[in-house]
Amino acid sequence: MSESIYQPYTYLIGWSSHNRYYYGVRYAKDCNPNDLWVSYFTSSKYVKNFFERYGDPDVIQVRKTFSTVDDARFWEHKVLKRLRVVNNPIFLNESDGLSISLEASRQKKSHKTRQKMSLYHTGRKRPKEMCESISRSKKGVPLSEEGRNSRKIAMNVPSVKQKLSEIGKTKTGDLNNFYGKNHTDKTKKIISKKKRGSVPPNRKSVIIDGIEYESIESAHISTGISKYLIRKTLK
Repeated sequence: MSESIYQPYTYLIGWSSHNRYYYGVRYAKDCNPNDLWVSYFTSSKYVKNFFERYGDPDVIQVRKTFSTVDDARFWEHKVLKRLRVVNNPIFLNESDGLSISLEASRQKKSHKTRQKMSLYHTGRKRPKEMCESISRSKKGVPLSEEGRNSRKIAMNVPSVKQKLSEIGKTKTGDLNNFYGKNHTDKTKKIISKKKRGSVPPNRKSVIIDGIEYESIESAHISTGISKYLIRKTLK
């Protein structure tokens, strides 16, 4: 038997009688279109659950093949956005974000790939909810040496100093709504109990090297990749 040639690809699988489908990308080491639903059954837990309930899909299609990982990743992202899979009930996809490849992140990007990445990020802004989530996650976390140095530089800019001073004057002393108040032990327990085990409303699943994780935190713990790098890649 001849050795399979490495070739990233996108695919579509589905259960037509139930009108449910999943569009994905495959670019792991030694992958080949011939492995679809033979040795590779997607990394999606939603597909796995559907398979356990209804058996093998009757729609198994390789939609497009690629010569590079990045071409495959960007194409999948483009299709997922175009199909609006997150809000489309016939798709099992829970995310339309750009999947993350550890191998691709280590490789030097070609000029064509850098242009695609630049075009993808141009004009994009982080949603307010994401900014608030990042802010909350950073509270209480010590800054790195590089971070401390960059903050020192920013704090020494006159315009920044002035703005911080003006903001501070509106929140000091009795101008602060919580001035002179403290949460009671009962309230603290209620807040703690309410937050325990809760799922953030803005949590999104993340795909790294073809494996789907339920959140950035889960991906960070399992792969060791910093949450900053994951968020930066998903922007």
